[in-house]
Amino acid sequence: MVMPAPLVFTVPAESESVPLGRRRLARWMPKHFRCGEDALMVLSELLTNAVRHGAAGRSVEVLVECRDSGLQVRVDNEGGGVPMPRSVLASDEHGHGLVLVAGLSREWSYQQRSTGPDCSITSAWAIVPYESS
Repeated sequence: MVMPAPLVFTVPAESESVPLGRRRLARWMPKHFRCGEDALMVLSELLTNAVRHGAAGRSVEVLVECRDSGLQVRVDNEGGGVPMPRSVLASDEHGHGLVLVAGLSREWSYQQRSTGPDCSITSAWAIVPYESS
């Protein structure tokens, strides 16, 4: 199987960017990737968190690339929020995103790096196994 070149795009930190990101990933992803639905869900959750918890009025960068262990989905945003799963009830409207990411991925994590005084970039990423879905 020939792997596609990485997908890289930038979207505004707005809720409307989440479905836009999903559409871009769906068009990029080869049809024979069995992880398609899981990758779309992981992107949705990471992008939603970046929009919701990142710096308002900024942009969010998305990078998706094929790795040996699966499809890596990474979302970078400005802001100091730390992505941490939390305990939620099934009836809670919010807070399930990172629990879903953890369940759909082989691994996930985040990294923060300073870009100057009082400014940092948070990168959250997950590896979605090819054999999922």
